[in-house]
Amino acid sequence: MAEAAELYIDQCDHPLILATTASPGSRREQVQEVCKRLGINRIHLRTPDDPMMSEHLSEMEITEIKVEVPSEIRDLAEPFRIWQEGIVDSERRLGRYVMPGVISHNGLANAMQRSQTAIDNGDPSGYRSSSRIATAMRLHHLINHLLCQGISATRQFLTRMEAEEGKSRSASDFLRDPRVSNLVKTMSQMEEIHSKVGAVRRLVKERVRLDPKCRVIVFANYRDTVESLEGAIQGLEGAKPICFVGQSNRGSSVGLTPKQQIGRLDDFRTGKGNVLVATSVGEEGLDIPSADLVIFYEPVSSEIRTIQRRGRTGRTRGGEVVVLIAEGTRDEGAKEAARRKEEFMHKTVRRVARGLARGPHKDLSNLSRFEIDSDDGAISAAGFVSDARERHRRDFPRSDSTPLKGEEGASPEAVPPENFRPAGQTGLDQF
Repeated sequence: MAEAAELYIDQCDHPLILATTASPGSRREQVQEVCKRLGINRIHLRTPDDPMMSEHLSEMEITEIKVEVPSEIRDLAEPFRIWQEGIVDSERRLGRYVMPGVISHNGLANAMQRSQTAIDNGDPSGYRSSSRIATAMRLHHLINHLLCQGISATRQFLTRMEAEEGKSRSASDFLRDPRVSNLVKTMSQMEEIHSKVGAVRRLVKERVRLDPKCRVIVFANYRDTVESLEGAIQGLEGAKPICFVGQSNRGSSVGLTPKQQIGRLDDFRTGKGNVLVATSVGEEGLDIPSADLVIFYEPVSSEIRTIQRRGRTGRTRGGEVVVLIAEGTRDEGAKEAARRKEEFMHKTVRRVARGLARGPHKDLSNLSRFEIDSDDGAISAAGFVSDARERHRRDFPRSDSTPLKGEEGASPEAVPPENFRPAGQTGLDQF
């Protein structure tokens, strides 16, 4: 899109771009880059709570459901948590893992980068650190699969790793470890017991029972989870799940071609399928029909992905969003991270807006070439905005009737002269 905009600006005598987005991002550099490449001179920010926006939005109910991870799964994950902590403790002493708090993917990625730097500087200990941190990363994925995804998804994750075993010596060593081989053997005899899978089944079953013509979208981070959820929903009465993943092939998992993706979206649109189980490929950039219910199998820490997922419902009619959170896992941190980033996103956009050379456009002449389609026919965009401003204009009282502190009729206390700062004084050195 940016390249198309640059070509348009380069070839047009009087270029004019109206760009809209629900998720500009929380990084100032990203917002500034968009403004620069699209030639944006002014930014108008409206939050969903703004009166000028709220009247045009459908109702959206957002519910968070906390589920308890079964003790059997926590027992399966415990040996790997101890194994990972041992690796990270060793790397902390070497100064490779430096991030405080709980072990995270970002912390491990930073440690891997430090190991590579040590190798580049001729330090042979960097090779051992690199191998150990790679193992810690695999453990991180394995633990999160167990605690946040479930038995079926973890089983597929390890099966996919086995298919790629010959390509990596470290992967082979990892799978040959007795703790991993025992886990594979134990899970082969287990049914799916994770609370999230049961929660998804209940939500889908209830929604389909209430409205057989409904549309439901279930988002999950991993393709392994998507495939296991499709199987879990398959047997529900009235539910017709459709698996929707990306184009790349990953181990034994075969991706969808663009033609297959379009076909599956058409099936969802026409009602041949009523439950779309998708990875991040369904979050943005595709024409996915509006759904009545969107289920987050897990919260995501990205504010952009969170907003785009929510935006798949509540477009033309009311919708519901349900976020599943496994207690005591990374789900809780991801939810808070997305909330903080979304709040910071509005502040970032306002900062960039203040830094633009041109201020608010009061006469709306920049909208002269735009029109609004309404029930009464086409009207000018400038007239539409002016009417909205007038309807939502605040009435300010001409006098302040707030009572003074203290007794009624008493005069306010005088402020001591020593509390006044002389004009121009900026610090104690100028006192």
